[in-house]
Amino acid sequence: MAVPAGTKTLTVDLSGLTAGSQTRWWAFTPEGVDGESSGAGSIYCYANYLDGNGCNPAARTYANPQAGVWEFVVESRRTSPLLSNPFHLKASITS
Repeated sequence: MAVPAGTKTLTVDLSGLTAGSQTRWWAFTPEGVDGESSGAGSIYCYANYLDGNGCNPAARTYANPQAGVWEFVVESRRTSPLLSNPFHLKASITS
């Protein structure tokens, strides 16, 4: 997603998951650096797994995001009990 200079917030929402789906999304800044504050743990922020492990798997907001193109990766755990993992990822900005 292209984020212009001066953007106040970048908000990302994940919805449409099948009940029980262990799925998450991960943000990367325009520099290709992990945009998450967790240190990128392998069990961090999955829906329906360890209650997100201290993270909200459905929505996160980044204050004063770096200008440029942000990338979002959506993944499901290999141990997820479901083969079908539909999702809808929506990103929006506030300037």
